[in-house]
Amino acid sequence: MKVGPGQTLDGRFLLREEIGRGGMATIFKAEDLENRGEPVVVKVPMAIFSSGVGAWSMFQREEEIGLRLDHPYVLKFVRLPADKRRSYMVTEYVPGQPLSKRLFPATGVYPDLPAASSSTPIGRLPILPNPVHAANPRRLHRA
Repeated sequence: MKVGPGQTLDGRFLLREEIGRGGMATIFKAEDLENRGEPVVVKVPMAIFSSGVGAWSMFQREEEIGLRLDHPYVLKFVRLPADKRRSYMVTEYVPGQPLSKRLFPATGVYPDLPAASSSTPIGRLPILPNPVHAANPRRLHRA
């Protein structure tokens, strides 16, 4: 089932506008009707991914980790009932612009990172923090 602005998920989250789209999900600004219309962000995986076991488990894992994190610089996830009608996750809404626009104001697009080969010295590989590994701060993700 396709979702879009004007729809309400589980009688609680009224989708207002699409604010982003990635390779696996669509991101909406929404209102939490159980919390005085507080603005939130709803991430809904595309139908093709919510039916696959691998993608579903990745999405579920992202939500589980997000719910465990508690830091002023990390989005707060909203705990949802296990019996929700479809796959989605909800976080607090932080007004502003996308990080890509702040980091790369000229284009608003992340640049291509150099590909690693077997001859690339380890010290020359870009090291990026990975939100999936944020629960274990000693773990880094190499791009």
